[in-house]
Amino acid sequence: MKLRSWKVKNELILFLLFFLLVDFLVLLLHCLFPEKTFFNLDVESNLPTIYQGMKILLLSFLAFYLFLSSVDKFKNFWLFFAFVFLFLALDEVGQIHENLPTFFNELFIKEGQKNLQDVVSDFGYESTTWLPYYIIPFLTFFVVSGIFFVKFIKKNWKRTMLLAIGLIFLILGLVIEYVSTRPTVMFQEGYHVFVFFEEAFEIFAISFILFFVYTYFLDMVTKIKSLQKDL
Repeated sequence: MKLRSWKVKNELILFLLFFLLVDFLVLLLHCLFPEKTFFNLDVESNLPTIYQGMKILLLSFLAFYLFLSSVDKFKNFWLFFAFVFLFLALDEVGQIHENLPTFFNELFIKEGQKNLQDVVSDFGYESTTWLPYYIIPFLTFFVVSGIFFVKFIKKNWKRTMLLAIGLIFLILGLVIEYVSTRPTVMFQEGYHVFVFFEEAFEIFAISFILFFVYTYFLDMVTKIKSLQKDL
């Protein structure tokens, strides 16, 4: 039993270290070769985007596996996570958020009507065009995550800290996204620093949330293997 527990801990540590190492490598390549489009964090459809998209997709698949295998009170949470991060993976690779205002306006706004961008601009909003469209989904995600966070922390507070770190990084990334895309900051002196930290927070956020989900995935796999041996 102790040997099995030691192996599981080693697998968890190696899993986290692997992704954190690749995270740092992606960030380092940006710092070393910022002029190369393939490594630039501020450019889409390149190495950082593909890498982040693959991580998010893996997170979604692991959460969906837990939904199918789990019978506890977190079953609905895993399904929620699976769909949320599946959409985020598609958004990351397909850049849906960048084109969402155009899609939304073409589908729902008639000529001469004010769109959401016009409405928020009337209230003084001056930042990235896609963020207002995601406010309600983001609030829903953080509220649902917060509700289950309380349940998770009662069961295993150490693991739940991984989720907490991931969510904090995610919020910080969104805050910097808002600040860095304001007219007074975007493409001005120091803008590249904002871009680096925004992307770094988002990259680390997914890694910690992925690791949080993986701990439960590994538990489930270990449990299934144990049951198979007993048969």
